[in-house]
Amino acid sequence: MSNLGRQKINIPEGVTIKINHEQCEISLEGKLGLLTQKVSKEINLILKENELSISSTNKRIWGAERTQIQNSIIGVSQGFQKRLKLVGIGFRVQKENQTLKLKLGFSHDVFF
Repeated sequence: MSNLGRQKINIPEGVTIKINHEQCEISLEGKLGLLTQKVSKEINLILKENELSISSTNKRIWGAERTQIQNSIIGVSQGFQKRLKLVGIGFRVQKENQTLKLKLGFSHDVFF
């Protein structure tokens, strides 16, 4: 079984975390917005300075809850990014205004 849940989450500057143990939720606020996320009752959140530790009696959800909280922290601080990597001969990408013109070997161009 993975030990992912044991790893501590580093909190970047500009992100504030508020833990509400009664309602089992965590609120994250950063430069890109505010997120409120419900957590399981079996999860125990410990906030110390710039680190968030997670402990649980249920090993099945421990790592998943930790990963969801870490993804939320990344979402409010950096935002979502998707990188496109084209591998092969003849594939081309051009940016036209706010659209991407992709030449991927089809008989037509693909606009995204």
